[in-house]
Amino acid sequence: MNSLISPSDFRKQLADYKKANPDKKKKVDPDLKRDLQHGWLLNYLMPLESMVWGRWAYWVHIQQFKKLPKEGIPQIEFNCGNGNSAESGDSITMKHLDECLSLICKYGSWQGWSGANILEYFLDWLLYGFGSHTQTKLPKEPNGCEGASIRLYQYFDLSYLVAYPWDYFGYLFSESNIGKGSAFFPTPHNVVHMMTLMTMGQPSDQDSRLFAVCDPCVGTGRMLLYASNYSMRGYGQDINPFCVKATMVNCYLYAPWFAKPLTVIDDLAKEVEALTGLSLEFQRLVKNKSLQSLIDPNNLAASRASGLLESINVDSIDWFSVI
Repeated sequence: MNSLISPSDFRKQLADYKKANPDKKKKVDPDLKRDLQHGWLLNYLMPLESMVWGRWAYWVHIQQFKKLPKEGIPQIEFNCGNGNSAESGDSITMKHLDECLSLICKYGSWQGWSGANILEYFLDWLLYGFGSHTQTKLPKEPNGCEGASIRLYQYFDLSYLVAYPWDYFGYLFSESNIGKGSAFFPTPHNVVHMMTLMTMGQPSDQDSRLFAVCDPCVGTGRMLLYASNYSMRGYGQDINPFCVKATMVNCYLYAPWFAKPLTVIDDLAKEVEALTGLSLEFQRLVKNKSLQSLIDPNNLAASRASGLLESINVDSIDWFSVI
């Protein structure tokens, strides 16, 4: 389950590939025909991510053996490296996503009056590709964007998102007209990191992988992403459907046990709680009683049922051979 390629080496390979293929967009064939099946993109994501960060391989291992391995959660770094700050929107990954979004609409930049529709279509397209139960059909292309799916199929490259983990969709949404209109301001990554360390980075007698974490106003999932370095039981909800979709995409990319929860983790947590009498909640450290009422263990099932995080049918898994 160890990484086969270090993140720095993988980033170098990606940079070399980009230099060798500067005109990839010109090679997009608008007449290409492909029948994209539900979950087709997951067969690329799982082995690719497992080579660098090892999280999907870790997920598969637990799903196969129905127990937690001795090795802890493979850690993931949510930054873009020197000279690739996504906070300023100028990283190579952000540029690639901007090119993909512009490719959807065919006519210039995507950041026009229909930008929100194009951005949401891209999320739906990714969720369909990842096999999410929330998007079981190939999404309808926005008006004037005919052929968008096959163009994305040829141009979109998961390697950029894997090489530089970050909440790109939170940034894109906050910079869009609809994001600004709804006053969406995601918490900066360094602040989220600090909050996570303060809440979860403390020594515990229990295995932190079994602790539950809930974000009742999840936004695009930044809190859950950082929490995934400690916990394998994540829950969240949000009033904004776009945020729910963005969180789901982020979890598929970087926190698979939140996107496809492992039932064995919940079972093990219940056993520990029964033996120790302790509630495996990171939020038990929170002093605000009104907040505690929102994240009471009895309410966690309701958070899961809100539609953000999906359960997994163990019998339907057929990806083990991919790793």
